[in-house]
Amino acid sequence: MRVRECRTTMNASLTTVAAVDGRTELMRYIAERLLTRGLQITDDMIHVDHVGYNHQTDWDEYRIMVDRFGVFGFADGPFPDGPTDILPSRCWPAEQIFAADIETAFDVPCRSDSH
Repeated sequence: MRVRECRTTMNASLTTVAAVDGRTELMRYIAERLLTRGLQITDDMIHVDHVGYNHQTDWDEYRIMVDRFGVFGFADGPFPDGPTDILPSRCWPAEQIFAADIETAFDVPCRSDSH
């Protein structure tokens, strides 16, 4: 699957597209990227929910959220469906995702029709 990080513009986000194969590799990729920000990531901190089709990327997108960080980015679907590759989905209300106690590196929404 392809993964792109959340950035302030779509063009900036598309410069981060990477290919990952399965949940283990996705977790390693996210942990590697967020370690530079001082965050230690474990598998159970990663949550995914289905967003839908994005005409800008031509992807059936899934939002990737990380506890204590917020929205990490987006991936194209479908996600692997084997027992060790199923990604837990947690749909939080927006006020919980971006609560004051959540650390995030972004001050603007990741997904916008204006980008």
